This record gives sequence, structure tokens and C-alpha cells, in this order.
Amino acid sequence: MRRLIRNICPFPPLFLHGILRKLPKWITRLENLVRIRLYWSKLEDDPLKVLETLPNLLEIALSSDAYDVEELKFEEGAFPRLKVLKICSLRTLRLLVIEE
Repeated sequence: MRRLIRNICPFPPLFLHGILRKLPKWITRLENLVRIRLYWSKLEDDPLKVLETLPNLLEIALSSDAYDVEELKFEEGAFPRLKVLKICSLRTLRLLVIEE
């Protein structure tokens, strides 16, 4: 019955708005997370290293100083199910690399 409920109920997106500095440690346990949006988070560490461990992630949105970075790099094999990447107002971003 539990499996049936999981297949019926869509998982809501996770919105993390506001200054966090670091992603919460519990985020790595969200194996069924499909969408995450980070706004104004001012993350100090690369969130992609944590988020790439989430096997069902389909969409990532980074906006409004979510992360202070000059280069975003998506390594080959990371985010195998990712369909949507939204990047907006990352003022320091100069380069986006997606390895194939």
C-alpha cells in the first residue's frame, strides 16, 4: 500500500528562500525530491555537490544570489534525470559548464 501511495502522490517542490549559508544536512535524505528552488540563500559551499546525490531531481532553480560563484560546473553523469535548470540573477556567475 505504501508503494501505491508513493506512485499516486506527487512530491511537492522544495522552496528554500532566505539566507541559509549552508544547505541543511537533512536535504541528502530527500531521495524522492524532484524540484528544488534556492532563492537569496547566499550559500557558501557548492550546492551542486549535495544536490547531485539526489537520484530523482528533475528541476533546479538558482536565483537572486542563491550562490556566490563565478563558475557552475555540471560534471558528466551528475544529475542523470535533470530536465530543467533555471538560473537567474546570479550576479557573479561568468561561466556555465555542462560536461557530456
